[in-house]
Amino acid sequence: MDMQTFFSEITALCRNEQFLHSVMEKYHYSPEAYPNLKRLAGEMIPCLETEAGWQDREIKETFSGRDQSFLAVGITLGNGIDALQEKYLQNEFLTESYMIEVLSSELLLKSYRAYTEWVVVHRNLHVGRLHFLGGGISETS
Repeated sequence: MDMQTFFSEITALCRNEQFLHSVMEKYHYSPEAYPNLKRLAGEMIPCLETEAGWQDREIKETFSGRDQSFLAVGITLGNGIDALQEKYLQNEFLTESYMIEVLSSELLLKSYRAYTEWVVVHRNLHVGRLHFLGGGISETS
């Protein structure tokens, strides 16, 4: 199965003032940091439009004599985001590198929610919990 195009509504958040202000509040940025955060979010858009995506597949297993199926899902923002963050880091722009990190984290959180909504509509399934390698997180987190 090929990688699916990233959720367009997630990429659009990079242009959304409310989303950007919520990131600023969550990570305790001062209002003066807004132009920089907005600029960096704009720099992320081409990477997201060309590289971000997701893929899932069904996995069937037997546990305690019961057949169960799960969806294994991979969601990525793409290598371009990593390269952009690394470029700022290599040039010792630590604030900018960290801003890209927090924007990426928030976009991934939003993409997990978008995927759980997609599964309901397109697979008629309900996501009870998301499990990440090394830990678990409830879908409502």
